[in-house]
Amino acid sequence: MIRKSVEELIDLLSTNDDKLIRWRATIALRNRKDQARSAIPILLEVLKNDSYYKVREEAAKTLATIVKEDQGIIKELVTTMLEDENELVRKAATNALTELNDIAVPALFGVLANEQKESVIEEAIISLGIIGEWALHEEPELAKAIAQELIKKFSPKNNERIKRGITEAIIKMKIPAALLIIKEIEENEEPAFQEWGKITLERIAIQQGYKNHKALIRAIYSE
Repeated sequence: MIRKSVEELIDLLSTNDDKLIRWRATIALRNRKDQARSAIPILLEVLKNDSYYKVREEAAKTLATIVKEDQGIIKELVTTMLEDENELVRKAATNALTELNDIAVPALFGVLANEQKESVIEEAIISLGIIGEWALHEEPELAKAIAQELIKKFSPKNNERIKRGITEAIIKMKIPAALLIIKEIEENEEPAFQEWGKITLERIAIQQGYKNHKALIRAIYSE
C-alpha cells in the first residue's frame, strides 16, 4: 500500500468494495500529505458517505492535515465531521481539528456547547488545551478566550475525566488563565468551583515556581 501512487490510492478509495483496503488507502494518503491535495474531493466524499466508520474516521484525520489554508474546504470539513452519526468519527474529528490551530476554535467551542457524548467533549477539551498553549505565544487574546470557555464548562456535575481534562487544559495557559480563575473565584461562591479553582491555581503556581496559589496571587497583584 505504501508504494502506491496518490492516483492509485484515490482509485482504491473510489472503487474498491473492501472496507479494509479503503481504510488503509486513507491512512496511506495521510502519510503523503504534501502530495495528497488532489485527493481532497474523494476524501470529502468518503467522509460524508462511506459506510465504514473507520474509513470516515481516517478521512477526517487525513483532511485535517492537508487543508490548513483552504477556508472553504475547512468549513465543509468541520461541518461534516462534527455532524457524523458515529461517536468515534466525531471524536477523531475533534482530535484532528488540533491541526488547524485558531481556525478550529469556534468549532471546538461548539462541541463543548452541543455535544452529548462525554468522550467527544473530553477530546475537545484536550484539543483546546493544545491550541491554547500554542496561542499563548502566537495569539494571547485567543488563549484567554479558550481559558474562559473552559472555565465556563466546569460544573460539579461533570465526570472526573472532564474535570481533570479542564484542569490540564487550563494550566497550559498559565498566568492568563490564573487571572481569569482568580476573577471567577471572586464572583462564583459555589463551593465546588471554589475548591476546583484553588486546586487549579495551585497547579499553575507550582508550574510557575511559586510556593503555593496564595504566593501566586500576591505576585500577580503586586505587578
